[in-house]
Amino acid sequence: MTSVITRLATIEDVPDIQRLFTQGDAYHAGILPTVFLALPHARPDRIIEACIESPDSDFLLALLDDRVVGFAEVKTGGRPDAPMFIPGRLAVIENMVVDEGHRGRGIGTKLIEEAKFWAEARGLEAMQLTVWSSNGAAIRLYERMGYRPVIQRMELDL
Repeated sequence: MTSVITRLATIEDVPDIQRLFTQGDAYHAGILPTVFLALPHARPDRIIEACIESPDSDFLLALLDDRVVGFAEVKTGGRPDAPMFIPGRLAVIENMVVDEGHRGRGIGTKLIEEAKFWAEARGLEAMQLTVWSSNGAAIRLYERMGYRPVIQRMELDL
């Protein structure tokens, strides 16, 4: 396999990001059909463009043979602004998708590593992400990369 390269997204990459979001949403609809709908183009382009243009967020792209095969959407954030929390500047991985035909090949690992470099370059103190409890493959990846649970959100169907 040709080596994966990474770079920051530009506005010209929005169609590829949309394609991957559609795949990711379909995957989530498969594992959580009571939560997700598999819709094409579920996010307005302007939302993706705003992330690309903001100084506090980026889409990190993984490319294989000049084709976008994955992304990690990263943003700066912080702990809640309340007296009981120690202030801290964090990087948050909002979304990550690897093309369905390229999963299991280390592309997710490469994107997580790049997100860490992105955060370190900004002097951030920690990284956070959320993952659905039924997404075992993602949980295993994140645990291999050193992530650990710090909160658990629970839900009761009514």
